Amino acid sequence: MSVFTAFPQACIIAFTSEFIPRLVYMYTIDADLINYANYTFGRCNISLLNLSENAVKSAASLNMADATHCRFRMHFSTDPDNPAIWMQITAARLAFVIVFEHFVFFITGLVDWIIPDIPDLVQTAIEREKYLGKEALRAK
Repeated sequence: MSVFTAFPQACIIAFTSEFIPRLVYMYTIDADLINYANYTFGRCNISLLNLSENAVKSAASLNMADATHCRFRMHFSTDPDNPAIWMQITAARLAFVIVFEHFVFFITGLVDWIIPDIPDLVQTAIEREKYLGKEALRAK
């Protein structure tokens, strides 16, 4: 059963948690996780958007008329300095799925090898029955 559940569990951990993006940030940018919150938000240049007149009025009413960028929750950036953020995180997530699966398979195989299928007492009783059966056939 663990063979079938390893892949969904690995996907849930990799794609729904912040575990992998934090590791990518720690190993590529800053080990102390300073500015990690800014790293998790994507950035879009508002001047590239075709905003309707109502959107411009709403921004003005919220004191956001002079805003130049919009930030949203996603590991994506139009920043030419670091365009591969999303690809790095996705590659790390896929690598995690493969490593996690193989780790589960290894542990399952190790436990299967360490714990015998037949207890020692039962194995001894089976061997004794075979021996007594052979002795009974020889005696005839």
